[in-house]
Amino acid sequence: GEQFLVNALAEAIGRQRMLYAGQPGNTKRTKLWDEFGYPNSLEFDRYYRAYERNAVAFAAVHKLLDSCWVDNPTIID
Repeated sequence: GEQFLVNALAEAIGRQRMLYAGQPGNTKRTKLWDEFGYPNSLEFDRYYRAYERNAVAFAAVHKLLDSCWVDNPTIID
């Protein structure tokens, strides 16, 4: 189980390194995210699911939100 996953990851990274070095490798997938089945572009739904599921994503969003409007705005006419 675990050893298979580690070997698969090492092989995928090795293929990526060979591709970047200009050596022939897996030409079907040239990006690491393709190796693991991730999409090329992300839409709002995927970001929102990560925000709900992942504590780091949630914290990053709320760190920005909590620092907005900490002072009263100054209006310059």
